[in-house]
Amino acid sequence: MINVLIPTDFSDYSANAIRYASEYFTDEQVNFFIMHVLKSTHETAEFYDPSEPMVVDAPVKLIDKHLRTLNLQKNKKHKFFSVYEKESLVEAVRRQVNLRRINLIVMGTKGFLRLEKESVISHTYQVITKVQCPIMVIPEHATFSKKMDVSFVTDFNSMYRNEVLQRLTLTLETHNSPLRILKPRMKRRPLTATQLENKQFINTYFQDWKHSFHFLKNENLESGIQQFVQEYNIGMITIPARNLNFIQKLLLRTYSDEISYHLEVPFFVIHE
Repeated sequence: MINVLIPTDFSDYSANAIRYASEYFTDEQVNFFIMHVLKSTHETAEFYDPSEPMVVDAPVKLIDKHLRTLNLQKNKKHKFFSVYEKESLVEAVRRQVNLRRINLIVMGTKGFLRLEKESVISHTYQVITKVQCPIMVIPEHATFSKKMDVSFVTDFNSMYRNEVLQRLTLTLETHNSPLRILKPRMKRRPLTATQLENKQFINTYFQDWKHSFHFLKNENLESGIQQFVQEYNIGMITIPARNLNFIQKLLLRTYSDEISYHLEVPFFVIHE
């Protein structure tokens, strides 16, 4: 049984994350915990039907109502549970991860994760960096397809622990997806002895799985990734959590940044 936590603020992109997760795990036994962080009763009142009395369990009823509007396909393997918290998002997620023995967090985003002018980091990025649990980040317009390749972005500078590669293997097995290991070409330099050793370790680990190695031709990480996704029909990009540099470049933008590319594939961040 897989336990999946999906925070929601009842937005369209949160709704899409729930739909995507339901389709992604269509053949798996899953408990979905749909969580809303309640900041105030006033916030709930903005969403709740004014004709219905506000009661203690109003947030749970609100989540239940939201799930009904999504018209999810009935799946006997899936169970949905409504949860609400009154803490900060990070603390609420951390508590639920421990309490429910969560295996995966799924969060929807509207476009890029934004950094405010005051450098207040987005909630999703806070969860990525502060909660030790795999997290799948679903863009607002991402659509699920069973026929997809999975990309693993690495610079080969680290020897990844088996937890990372095992989690990646489970992701591949879910839909029998080919693996494409991608190294960004930040500088035109040959691989070092350490990088070659780590590359060989990954090659050996996945020797019984369909996989291939690729090097970005474009030195610009963002546009290079976009070209790679389009060329190889990449349906998910996986990144080890320790590679914060890649995560920041691919997922974060300040409001002053000019965005020249647009990705609509999920990012899967794996913690060790």
